Amino acid sequence: MIRGIEVREKPRVIMACLKNANGNLEKLRGDLANASGWWREIIGKAEYPNYTKKMFRIDRLSADEQNRIIEKDKAQYLAWLHRSGPSEKNQA
Repeated sequence: MIRGIEVREKPRVIMACLKNANGNLEKLRGDLANASGWWREIIGKAEYPNYTKKMFRIDRLSADEQNRIIEKDKAQYLAWLHRSGPSEKNQA
């Protein structure tokens, strides 16, 4: 599935698809199939979930609040990237 994907920033998009799927093979297949047209949205959901929810009004937030959102998104992505074992959702 991954070899057939032709998209800008392919490694980053593939990582985002894997993160968003969270072990769900059907979700992974769907995101990979849509990656060429929706790569920005896929990356946004994986890397910037809190920022993308507020991006159209982010300029109305204080600099401190903007930084808090950015740091929270960074922390959640790094936690996923460095985890070991099955995801919490898939654990018994």
